[in-house]
Amino acid sequence: MSISYPALGTPVVGAAAITTVVAVTTNAVLALANPSRAPEALIINNSNKNLWFTINGAAATVTPPSIKVPANGGSADIPSGYTGAINGIWEPGGVAITGSAVIYECSYV
Repeated sequence: MSISYPALGTPVVGAAAITTVVAVTTNAVLALANPSRAPEALIINNSNKNLWFTINGAAATVTPPSIKVPANGGSADIPSGYTGAINGIWEPGGVAITGSAVIYECSYV
């Protein structure tokens, strides 16, 4: 896990970048590494299946230590200071998977 903070001074945060990632049952990149990421990023799971994500650069799995975000509007905050890649995967099985995740991320400018 990479954690970094901006240089001393008055940091300025830009507008939120909003990314939508379609739900899949294979590892997907939810957000690329961003050394300028401002605290905090937010993931909202708008799919019909639980989403699991990682904040250690590794591929996500549907078991811990990946972090579970409940289906149908569940959300999770990315820890303050984490600037690495965020990977995700949705649970397979049962009914067909539909929906997506929305990632809100601000950066220091």
